[in-house]
Order: sequence, then structure tokens, then C-alpha cells
Amino acid sequence: MSSSSQPVPDGPAPGAEWLRRYEDLQRRVTRFSAVEQGLINTRDLLDRELERFNRMHSFNTRAIRAHASGTFPGILAEAIVDVFELEFGCVWLLDAPGGLHSLPAGTTGLQVGETALRAFNGWLGRQFAGGGAEPRLLSGTDLDGLREHVPASQLVVARCRDSAGRCLGWVVGGITDERAEFHSPVRSEHLGSFRVFTQQTAALIQNRRDRSIIQRQVRSIQLSEERLSLALEASKAGLWDWDITAGRSFYSRQWLAILGHAPGEVSSAPEEWSGRLHPEDRERVLAALEAHVTGETDHYEQCFRMRHRDGHYVWIQSRGRALRKAGEGPHRMVGTHLDISAQKEMERRLREAEEAQRQAREQAESASRAKSVFLANMSHEIRTPLNGVSMALELLRKASLGPGQEQLVNAAEQSSRTLLRLLGDILDLSKIEAGRLELEEFTFDLPASIREIVDSFELLARDKELGLALILDPDLPTWVSGDPTRLGQVLSNLIGNAIKFTSKGRIQVAVGVRTQAPGECRVVFGVEDTGIGMSEEVQEGLFTPFMQADSSTTRRFGGTGLGLAISRLLVEMMGGSIAVESRPGQGTAFRFEVPLRVPSDPVEASLPAAPNAAPTAMPAHAGRVLVAEDDRVSRELAVLVVEGMGLEAASATNGQEAVRSFEQEDFDVILMDCNMPEMDGYEATRAIRAIEAARGTPAGARVKIIALTANVLVGERERCLQAGMDDYLTKPLVPPRLSAILSGFSRAASAARPETPPARAANPTRRLGELCQELDAELVRQLASDFLQELPGRLAELKSFHEARQLVELERAAHSLKGVGLSLGLDAFAAVARTVEECAEQCREAESSSASEAAASPDLDEALSAVPGAVDQVVKDVQEWLSRQEQAGTG
Repeated sequence: MSSSSQPVPDGPAPGAEWLRRYEDLQRRVTRFSAVEQGLINTRDLLDRELERFNRMHSFNTRAIRAHASGTFPGILAEAIVDVFELEFGCVWLLDAPGGLHSLPAGTTGLQVGETALRAFNGWLGRQFAGGGAEPRLLSGTDLDGLREHVPASQLVVARCRDSAGRCLGWVVGGITDERAEFHSPVRSEHLGSFRVFTQQTAALIQNRRDRSIIQRQVRSIQLSEERLSLALEASKAGLWDWDITAGRSFYSRQWLAILGHAPGEVSSAPEEWSGRLHPEDRERVLAALEAHVTGETDHYEQCFRMRHRDGHYVWIQSRGRALRKAGEGPHRMVGTHLDISAQKEMERRLREAEEAQRQAREQAESASRAKSVFLANMSHEIRTPLNGVSMALELLRKASLGPGQEQLVNAAEQSSRTLLRLLGDILDLSKIEAGRLELEEFTFDLPASIREIVDSFELLARDKELGLALILDPDLPTWVSGDPTRLGQVLSNLIGNAIKFTSKGRIQVAVGVRTQAPGECRVVFGVEDTGIGMSEEVQEGLFTPFMQADSSTTRRFGGTGLGLAISRLLVEMMGGSIAVESRPGQGTAFRFEVPLRVPSDPVEASLPAAPNAAPTAMPAHAGRVLVAEDDRVSRELAVLVVEGMGLEAASATNGQEAVRSFEQEDFDVILMDCNMPEMDGYEATRAIRAIEAARGTPAGARVKIIALTANVLVGERERCLQAGMDDYLTKPLVPPRLSAILSGFSRAASAARPETPPARAANPTRRLGELCQELDAELVRQLASDFLQELPGRLAELKSFHEARQLVELERAAHSLKGVGLSLGLDAFAAVARTVEECAEQCREAESSSASEAAASPDLDEALSAVPGAVDQVVKDVQEWLSRQEQAGTG
């Protein structure tokens, strides 16, 4: 069939129809494009407005966090520029009466002076007097009157009002003529955003004026920051979220990684968590979780172990908080897991290190105690034969000696004095290192003490043909309070060293006052010599124990290097400092300074007389004194001393009698022997203090208890003070020392007393002569005679106790003999008794610790074997003294 046979349709031609349809379609496309463009423009506008609102939100957060009131307006001004892309922004606030401040509280981007800003303020007041809170756009002629001060091409202005309609301030943003081409002007459709911004600004201003609202906002922000902090710790902490209602849990990647799992390997069932708890931790952790879920606890925090995928356990620190709805139970709980295995391992190692350190410290303390006891014992053991050597040399000197023999005696005496000085240095160093050396405080004549020390070296310096000069500052105070013994020890050490290391030239001692204030002074001592000097390297370690310049120094000059170390420690204990300047071959200069107190009443000089000084008048005392002493001779001698000081005396033979006497009578002072039968002095003191506590006796009204003991071991004084005693005296009882203590009590400032008795001459009966001068001579002679009569019976007691192996009784009997020997000044006899006492104590301790009895017995046997000889010698000495007394016919 050909195409010519097709029928011709009715109506318009086909081409016209297609053209019509095409034109219709073209119109629809055009309309669609316009709509689409409108949508695009609207979306862009919405995006810009959303971005503007985001910036407003950021500004809002930043403004709330601005705690300083001065930074807040500046943040507002910056926000105007940032949010609305303007050139400048200003914020004016109202003052307390409600008027606008002449200058803006905050401004940014506006480069004009203070005068222009004041004109700007006046212009705003005139333009918007009585106006509403709606924002306004100003440009062109609207800005007449302002442009001469502020060249603005456009302004947007609005009032900030609170919820009650009160004006709080003005916010102004704008663009200047100069920068107009770089900024898009604010259009009317932006005023809605500016209104929102103004409302936010008003709310912020109002909130800052309401401190309670600000505090709530700060707390809310802090809580939000804490939550954010937990979320940000996801790199280290695993997050878990337990939906209590639905019964499933969410675990973050880090939570799973802590236990060695990948995502998808652990189900959301809560049993997955509880099933991995260590059996030893499960009950505790589940109980704590239940307590928090039920509301018994405010927070949940636990440390426990969880099973790792590999089978070992990991230490976890878990924190969480349940979320609750009002009136309902918890529906959700969120928290974190933190792997603290490393911290736990560190804690374990730290505990092990602390335990090792504790054991090392205990061992060191034990070693220090053992060293102190050893040094004290060795001192006593060495001093005893040295005293014997000194006595023998003294007796030998009285015999007829040839020139060579006298030189040998002098050398031997010098050696014995050197050994005694060395023993003293070692004991001092040991006490200082153990913290047991205590400083005394007496009022003394400082210039006189210094002169006495320097004068004592005059002969030694003269023998070496050295000049010895003393220079005293005229402003030096006469009476000061401090420790004259230790101060003299330091000064003597420096002068002695200067003489030792100087072959020719001079020694100069200078004493001055560095600073002085009412009631106190700082005294500076200088000792300069022209001796061998020393290098800087030697000076660096000069104050180290046993340090000398080099081995040749020790060979040439002798010494141990202890003196300067002890001097430094003593000066530092007194609160001072010591230094040295020296050059080899050019001499040495030592300087030290110490603080000393200047007493308001110098008449109250409390320094007791030197052991060999002439007797001085003691201050009068009043009151009643109880003497508790088991040995009759020592007891009666102490009573004589007390009565000789003008005091009323009573006596007790043991601790029980002392306690009964205290209960029945009033005493001001109790002289308490420490070792007595029935009840010793320590127990008696504690009993007396308990009675005073039951009576409610004030601390200042308690009876003064002074220990009176023959023990001079390190720590004995501390033991007495711990028992409740007030002070400590060693036998023999010396009246000046007792008087000094009693004077200290009267001033309510008892000072520490020395732990060793004062030195005495080698004459074994010298103390008996001193007692005759201090006390009733006839009574002293009678006590000495009674002592001789009682000695055979006491010796038989020692033998009986030894044979019966009654070590406690043997120790107490030897202690009693030691005490009476010291009281009478019979040092050699007291030393033998002390040895027996110490050996009996060692045997008793050895037996109590199941040690071999035979290990300790030989020492005790040896100590007892020396007793008869000591008794014979003391009998001979005392009898000779009594005979001389009878021949003299006077006391």
C-alpha cells in the first residue's frame, strides 16, 4: 500500500500542533526554572540565616562563659560585627539610675576618638527618645548630625529590653563610607535576625545582673563540659550505654578493644558484661551497680577485673550514671570503661618498693641504734681503763721522776687526753646523726666566755712562737642566752686547728655583731691564721666527717677530721652557718655566725659553775622535795644536798613508797631514781601522773619529777621524758645543776640537761672533799664510813645472786652499787659495778631469747672477778680519806 493512499486528517497541520506543544513546554520550563531559582535563592537565604544563627549560638555560649565582667561587652560588640558581617559594632549599657553611659561599654572596628563616641551617644539619645525596641535601619539623610563625628553610611540600631520591658542598653552596628564597598548592607529581611540577636543580648545582660541565674548557667555549662569530656575521652575510655527498659547494651569500639574484641563479636545482652567479671569481683560490683540503679547511691564507680579475649584479666575503672524520669525509675544508664592495668601494675611495684624501703629504713634505724649503743658502750668501756691510766699517771707524777721519765709521763698524759677527746667527738657525731644531741640554753657572759677559751690556748700558741690576738666588737652584748658549751666547742675546735696548722705567724680571733634587734642578736666569729692553707677542692669536702686535706696532713699534724664536721653540725643546730676561705700557703679564715637571745634581765644568769671552779652562791629555793632512792647512802646524800639548798626533804626507798607518799602529802619536786625494787622510777612516774589526771590537776600545777639515775646511755633522757618526767640528772647529784633545774622550773622554761656527768679530777676521793664543803662534813664522813661497813654484805649479795642465777636481782644490786659509787665520786668502783650490771642484763636477755647460757656467762664471770679488787681499792681510798679527815680534826 502506497503512502498516497493514506487519509488526510482533519484540523490544523501537524507542524503547527508540534510547534504549539513545544511553545507550551517552553513556557512550563521557564516557569519551572523561575520556581527552581526561587527555591535556590530561598535555600541560600536559609543557609545564610542558619549560619547566622549558628554564629549567634556560638556568641551566646562564649558570652555565658565570660566570667570577667570587663570582657562581656567586648564580646557583644564583636558578635555584632561577626554575625551580621558589619564593619563596626558598639554596645551601650545603662547605669544604675537608668541613664545611658556616655561611652560604650564595648566597641570594635570603630576608629574614632572619645569625643566622637560621646557625640554618638548624644545623637542616639535624640534620635530614639521614647522609641520602641524594634530594630531600625538608618542610611542617607537619617544619619544627618552624626556623619561629622562618625562617617557612617549605614546603621542598624536596637534597644535591649528585659522581660518586663525595661531598657537594659543599646546595640549598634554599621558600615562607614570608607569601607562600604567591602561590606554588604543590612537589608530589611535581616532585621528579624537582628531582633533575635537583640533579644539574646538582653537576656544575657539580664542574666549577668542576676547572679543566681548566672550561677545556674555556670553549673549547667560545667555539667555539659563534663559530659563532653567523657565523650572526648573515647580515644582512651570505652563507652557503654545500657538500655534498662529494653534489656540491651551498646559498647563502643574502644570498649571492645580494651578486651581484645572487634565490633560484632560481643552481643548486646547485659550478661555479656557481667559474665566477663572476675569471680572475686563479681558480687561486689553487681551489688554496687544495683545500689545505684535503685537510687541508694548517687553515683556508680568501681574498679574490677574483666576477662580479656586471650584469657587473662584486665583491670577496669568503670564510671556511670543512671537516667531517671520524674516519678519513675531509671530507664537508661551510661558510663565509661578505662583500662587501668598499667596503673595497677605501677601500684603493685610501688607497694613492693615501699615495703623494701620500709625494711631498709628499719634496718638502717636498727643499725643506727646498734651503732649508738655500741659507741656509748665502747665509750664507757674505753673511758674506764683510760681513767685508770690517768690515775696511774697522776700517781706516777707525784713520785720522784727523772727528766726523761717526766717527758714520758707528759707524752702519756697527752695521748690519754687525745683519746678522750676522740671518744667525745665520735659520741657527739653519733648523737647528732641520730638526732639525739640536744642543745642547752643558759644565760652567760659572752665576752668572758670567749676570753676564757682564747686564754686556754695562750700557752700552746706560745710554745709554737705564734701570736694569738683577740678582737671583740664594742657593741657585743655582755649577757646572752644559748649553749655556751657547744659554742665554746666550735670556737675551740677552730682555734686548735689554726694553731695546729700554723708554723709561723699569728692567729687572730675576731667576734662581732652582724645584726641586732631587741631581744636577739646574731654573733659572728672569725678565726684567721697564716698557716698552710688549702685548695678549693679540699674546701668543698672540708666539713665532711673524717675529711682532711690529704694523707700527708694526717701524718704531719694528726687528727681524724671529725672536728670540723661536728662544728658544722653544731652551728647548724644552733640556727647558724659556717664558711671557710683559704689559699694554699696563704692561711685560712673560718667564719661562723649563730643567733643568740639577749635576756631582758641579765641578772638571771643560769650557767652552773664549772666543775673545778670555786663555789658560788646559789639562788635560794623553797618547797618540799621527795627523794625516791633505794640505796641508803645515795638517798641520805641526796637528802643532804636538798636540805643544804634550803628545801624541806622527805624520802622513799622504792617506787611504791614514792607513790604512797605523793598520795598522802604535797610535794613540789620528786627526785626519782629510775631503778628501784618493788616499782621502778618509770612505773612510779606513770602512776603519779595517772593520779594527777584523775584529780584533774592542771598541767602547770603538776609535781615536777626529776630523774636521778646512774645510766648515761644514749636515749636514757628520752625514756625518762616519755615516762612523764620533767627533767634528767645523772649521778652524782651536783647542787649547782639541781639548782639550775629548779630555777628553770620557776621560770617555766626547763632546759635540756647534759646526758653525761661532769668530769672530775683523777683523785678518787675528791668528790668526798667537795661534799664536805657543800654539805654537813660530819654527816658526809658518817655516810662514807657506813658505805665501807655495808660493802662486805653487798659483795656477798652479788656472789649469792650469781650462784643462784638470779640475774634480775644481780642486775639491780650492781646498779645500786654503781649509783652509790657515783654519788660519792668513786668513779673507778662505779665503772666496775656498771660492767657487772650490763653483763647481768645481757645474760638475762640472752636467756629470755632462748640463747645459750654459756655464751654470756664468761663475760659475767670476768666482770664479777674484778669486783673484789675494786672493793679493796675503794676501801683503801676511803679509809685513807677518813684517816686524813680525822688527823685534820676539821671538816
